[in-house]
Amino acid sequence: MAHPSHTHPTKSIKTAGQRQKPSSSSGNPTTFDLIHPHCKTVRGKAEENGGAWLRAIFDSVPAGIIIIDPDRHVIVDINPAAANMFGEGQKNIIGSVCHKYICPAEVGQCPITDLHKKVDNAERVLLRAGGGTCPVIKTVTSVSIDGQAFLVESIMDITQRKRAEEQLVHDALYDNLTGLPNRALFMDRLGHALKRANRAENHGCAVIFLDLDRFKVVNDSLGHLVGDSLLKETARRLEGCVRPGDTVARLGGDEFVMLFEDVREVNAAKAIADRIQEVLSAPFLVGGSEIRSSASIGIALTSKEYQLPEEVLRDADITMYRAKALGKARCEVFDPAMRLEAAALLQLENDLRRALSMNELRIHYQPIVTLSDEKIVGFEALLRWQHPRRGLVRPEEFIPLAEETGLIIPIGEWVLRNACMQMKKWRDRGVEAMRMAVNISAVQLRQADFVDLLEGIVQETGMEPHLLDLEITESALMDRTAPLIETFARLRGRGVRICLDDFGTGYSSLSYLQGLPIGVLKIDRSFTINLQSAKENSKIIETILMLGKNLGAEVIAEGIETRAQLDYLKAIDCARGQGFFFSKPLDDKTLEAFIGIADKA
Repeated sequence: MAHPSHTHPTKSIKTAGQRQKPSSSSGNPTTFDLIHPHCKTVRGKAEENGGAWLRAIFDSVPAGIIIIDPDRHVIVDINPAAANMFGEGQKNIIGSVCHKYICPAEVGQCPITDLHKKVDNAERVLLRAGGGTCPVIKTVTSVSIDGQAFLVESIMDITQRKRAEEQLVHDALYDNLTGLPNRALFMDRLGHALKRANRAENHGCAVIFLDLDRFKVVNDSLGHLVGDSLLKETARRLEGCVRPGDTVARLGGDEFVMLFEDVREVNAAKAIADRIQEVLSAPFLVGGSEIRSSASIGIALTSKEYQLPEEVLRDADITMYRAKALGKARCEVFDPAMRLEAAALLQLENDLRRALSMNELRIHYQPIVTLSDEKIVGFEALLRWQHPRRGLVRPEEFIPLAEETGLIIPIGEWVLRNACMQMKKWRDRGVEAMRMAVNISAVQLRQADFVDLLEGIVQETGMEPHLLDLEITESALMDRTAPLIETFARLRGRGVRICLDDFGTGYSSLSYLQGLPIGVLKIDRSFTINLQSAKENSKIIETILMLGKNLGAEVIAEGIETRAQLDYLKAIDCARGQGFFFSKPLDDKTLEAFIGIADKA
């Protein structure tokens, strides 16, 4: 309740309001009088009942208003809007000391008298009577009413604004899907950990960078909703692998990174990585499907060499890619040599991006022959790269990089078009019908427009589609998605044959052959070359021949280099083959001379 020694402020304000009457020195009506015919009447009522009029305004404004006795720090009046922010009724608040509703943290920062100095739009935190706090914007002014000094505080609740600001901060620092810290927050924490490690001799930390293996297959086959669920469940499992003070973050896609404080030894870091693999190996039940997952893990330990957190993350990333290249589902520890290799790989990528435009790609052709009479019946188009500094680069050195970067799409199209053009040129020069085999990447097969692209090339070059073989590896067949099966069906419908290259070295189960239009099985050269030294290879070759017969597929043996190998393959009724015994891969001009195409021009 208010102190009786003080005149109620609103009464004094009423009196002051009654003295302020609109006037006109000329006796003419004022602007206020002319705005509306009822204005004069309304003004008169306000002057006659000023206290009630001002009280109504005081109680109805949405902004909170508090009137304070500055000497006693007592609240002498408060409107309902402010009372709601305080969390209790007006009657309980009036007569209370101000600091009852001031957040203790703010009281400790400055004397109570300073909290009521004249301020303009200052942020403060109120302590609500029922518990909790209310952030406000405060403006404080001083007024003198009938010689009595008062402070008038105007406050506005900014809870919603603060929540919005907090949400913006959260969105900037945390991953929306998993709720884990994102790259920005992780790098901040890694930066602080690195500073501590560089200051203290016995302090260090480990960064573990992991990427889920074959996550794209999950997304493509089961859909992105299942993929997202797998990422969220992975995040929860990784959170269970860290201690208080450690950090697990999602960088994007299926990449996660973890920071472990006070881990200085390689063996300790490897033990953590093994634990992570164990946790991830348990089946995930998402979207009604059981999914098994693994991760490729790279480990980088901090040292005095590192000055920036980006350097540590870079080396952990490099190491993760090494683990993935070595077979996935494993961990590797960073070695400085990896950085040099990564730099060389980046240079190779940059060079490869220029190879097409600089006309550095070449196609060599290796003859395919009937073993009974050694007659040429076709060719395999083999890509080469004539590097300006490194010379002729073999495909195994750059094709994996091209697949990883997506460059295989334009490169593969170039090979397919040029091989078809070359065969059409030879046909136009009188060469009898021969088959042309072109290697196709699984990345190309996944392109929705691949068959349309092929049809366009066939029409453009005049290539006869029934003479075209597309060679794919076993790994391309592991992803038995509906789009892939449809692609094979469309290719068969156009007369194009599918050849399974390097057969016997990839996927261990033959179930993937069921229902697929495989026209050719190519025996991998590793079985042919070692026929004499490894007797079991002959059994494998005989089994592949029998399988080809049962599937109605032609069998071609690769890697024939000696007469003994040829004689053995002829003896077991292998019909066709290729290898250095007949010819190494040759460029078009050399091949034309080799088989006499030039004479038929």
